[in-house]
Amino acid sequence: MEIPDPNKTESQDLFERVRDKVNADSIKAVLSKAKDDIPGDFGISGNSEELLGHLRDAVNAGSLTTEQVYALLQEGEENGVQTILCYAPKSEETRQLCSDPSEVAKRLFGENWSTSTGFPLLPRLETGWEIVDFRTPYAGKSSDWLMKVYTFQESKVLVKNLESDEVHFALQLKKNEYAVIYERRVIESVCIARWNAHHESPLLELRIELARRLPRFKIDINALWSKLKPVFEQEDFELWDLRVILQKMLRECQDKTDIYQIGLVNLKDSGEGNVRYTPYTEHEPIDTNPTRLKTIHQLLDDGGQCDRLVMSWMADGSGGAFGGNLRTYAGSRGTNVLVVRAQTTERAVNYVTDQLRSFTG
Repeated sequence: MEIPDPNKTESQDLFERVRDKVNADSIKAVLSKAKDDIPGDFGISGNSEELLGHLRDAVNAGSLTTEQVYALLQEGEENGVQTILCYAPKSEETRQLCSDPSEVAKRLFGENWSTSTGFPLLPRLETGWEIVDFRTPYAGKSSDWLMKVYTFQESKVLVKNLESDEVHFALQLKKNEYAVIYERRVIESVCIARWNAHHESPLLELRIELARRLPRFKIDINALWSKLKPVFEQEDFELWDLRVILQKMLRECQDKTDIYQIGLVNLKDSGEGNVRYTPYTEHEPIDTNPTRLKTIHQLLDDGGQCDRLVMSWMADGSGGAFGGNLRTYAGSRGTNVLVVRAQTTERAVNYVTDQLRSFTG
């Protein structure tokens, strides 16, 4: 991996980006470990600007390398605070192509991509989208790869109307004319395409940074598919439908409380009517009321389907994959969609995906 010179503007962007994209606890943890490993003259706590300075000081002191700061950024902006869309290859040919990272990279970037691309990149985009990184092997698997794209959008947001007589006089506005103030807002997203190889359920995951606006969400998805087009088309994949998995999780939730607990449940009955079950409190599992769970099972037995589910994955049963319980939301924007609202780690997201795959058998 080619790392930009720390004295160049790009490396200055690296530290600022860590401040903007990585939560404070993760930065503090890296600084604390660096202080223990190679003591230096830098702090390990403070507000966002102070932590930014501490990171720079730690690198200058030799307690941290620029590669370690990049790894901190990658962990933070690539895992969690995302909508994850899961796709399965339709054919064995597509599966084999996806599982050949060198061929994927060659079609995307050319023969000598590892030296010619200069990845990872930290561009200051002014429009559109750009591939900024491609890594393989990934997550300890030789067939896995990750492609990262930065996307950029600029919008104008109405702040207020200027309707006073002084404004009309100063601007010489005519009758029925008025002045307004707009605020320029720049939205940049981090989008990931990640091939997650598996002997039974290989998946192409498109990870989109959470955004409130649906149009923005769709633009980011299209940006990823457009960048992947030299390798394959969207039509080469089908939605990895989570509904069967969610139904099995509902049926087995009482037997697997050490692994996950279920909160809100949204069902469609056999007549396509919507039925929602909401626990009394946010953290109460759905199965604390036996009658409620029995009713849910009866709806499923009568031909109903579960199309939305809130799941809390238990830290104690994760084998150290995450420190605290991790909440995920399935089905919110489609049958193949999983949302992870909290910033987390590569290991945690992979753990959740593997757990979901365990219900496909």
